[in-house]
Amino acid sequence: MLDAVLENALRVCDAKFGVLYRYVGDGRFHAAAWRNVSPAYEEVLRQRGSYRPKVGTVNDCLLKTGQLVHVADASSEPVDAATVYGGARSLIAVPMLKEGELVGSFVIYRTEVRSFTEKQIELVTNFAKQAVIAIENTRLLRELRARTDELVRLVEELRALGDVIQAVNSTIDL
Repeated sequence: MLDAVLENALRVCDAKFGVLYRYVGDGRFHAAAWRNVSPAYEEVLRQRGSYRPKVGTVNDCLLKTGQLVHVADASSEPVDAATVYGGARSLIAVPMLKEGELVGSFVIYRTEVRSFTEKQIELVTNFAKQAVIAIENTRLLRELRARTDELVRLVEELRALGDVIQAVNSTIDL
């Protein structure tokens, strides 16, 4: 689902690549999905796991402000992995918020200097909202499965207990 959301955002915004980050707490992010990244940048995303963003980078700004970040020319910003390994020049980073709390970021990049339009920013903001819904649905489904597994286990224990009670009752001669 997240790959499809990223793919559509890239297509409608005429962007080169994108990364969806999950906020894992304690100031740390983890790349959860990515599309069309360079092999070098993909290796960075796989290797670093959860990380604290450098001061002034887009995820650092999102963490501090909770506001969308639009960078027309990344050459004037603090250097990050997307710039070094992916050739990012322009980008938009949208916070993924659930009830006002940061759950991640949705970042799409262009390899040329070209600002995103208001309509494109609005579309990416909507895609980020869809990603939040998908992540929340996945969490709820996992919880439901865990509860269902627990109920199945309890039903099996009750059946076994019922069998024992029935065996004990059958030996009692009133």
